[in-house]
Amino acid sequence: MRHTRNSFRLFLAACAFTFLVLFTVTLRAQNRESATDPTECSRHAVRLHSSQLNELIVKRTEPVPDGLLDKSILHGTVTVEVCVDEHGQAVSIKAISGPPAAFQSVIASVRQWEFRVYERGGSPHAVSGRLKVNFDFQPARSANTH
Repeated sequence: MRHTRNSFRLFLAACAFTFLVLFTVTLRAQNRESATDPTECSRHAVRLHSSQLNELIVKRTEPVPDGLLDKSILHGTVTVEVCVDEHGQAVSIKAISGPPAAFQSVIASVRQWEFRVYERGGSPHAVSGRLKVNFDFQPARSANTH
């Protein structure tokens, strides 16, 4: 009986470890996903300083915490590499620094942003650069709070 319990515990530990590894790999893939290949976008995009890219933002949405967010991470900054196409849409977003648990929320937020079209020589161009995105997730308030 004791051997069976130890085997079962070992089996559960192995399953939990496998789940965590697969979950982490999947989460990282989701957090770093983009609509197009970032290297492809950056090949033809005009590289801008973060201040220049910030000036092109027309509409910004704030990051909203997702269900996977670590509850201890309430505020911070995530740096993203973004490529904006000739129509002002973010077509490639990659989180490069900050709390990994907030990557998905920040990427989803930046995906909704609208950018003014960057023109050079009278024609629109794709642009790329890094942006720092601040987030401040407030803890949910209880329904009984007045």
